[in-house]
Amino acid sequence: MKYKTIIFDLDGTLLNTLEDLRLSVNHSFNSQGINVNFSSSDIKSFIGNGVKVLYERAFQRVPNLDEEVKREIFHEYVEYYQNHRLDHTIPFEGVVSTLKLLKNQGIQLGVISNKNDDDTKAVVDYFFNDIFDFVIGNKENLPIKPNPLLFYLLANEYNFTNSNTLYVGDSIVDVTFAKNCEMDSALCLYGFGDYSKEMNPTYKINSFNELLNLEK
Repeated sequence: MKYKTIIFDLDGTLLNTLEDLRLSVNHSFNSQGINVNFSSSDIKSFIGNGVKVLYERAFQRVPNLDEEVKREIFHEYVEYYQNHRLDHTIPFEGVVSTLKLLKNQGIQLGVISNKNDDDTKAVVDYFFNDIFDFVIGNKENLPIKPNPLLFYLLANEYNFTNSNTLYVGDSIVDVTFAKNCEMDSALCLYGFGDYSKEMNPTYKINSFNELLNLEK
């Protein structure tokens, strides 16, 4: 393995969170008397740029909502998802075993996600315990992917460089993030992304365990 550090996206890359997200978003609208039933495909099209953008995209499907109602819907989502984020979420096939093998090779492992920081750390801790060396999600006053700032903050703290780091994700946001950080990327074709878009990652993988055999 040529990489000393591998950093991962979370939703659609490590964990299949789609059903818990879908149910939570639908619940948040229905709790305010707004009858919606977003599909899995709808939710896939909403996610990738953090939960606030997710809701901006969802609100576009239900026009003319009062701003106060929007705030109540979003607040209900935050509360509900915190209590239901583990109901249906599971790691994708091969994720846990592959991460353990990578860690045993001495590779530093991390997570940079656009998911809220509290949710990111809670689900990573639940499913992966102490596998990762660092984990960070969307925090107030810090830009999210594809802005490269988080990468450079963590690189300074955990002593890695873009030349020996790989970023693994499932969307155009992740590939763009890697390019903005001038590091290699692996695109997970099993995830939530729209793979019809021209992304040009360094690698494309159909299953997570293919990370063990990357050559360049």
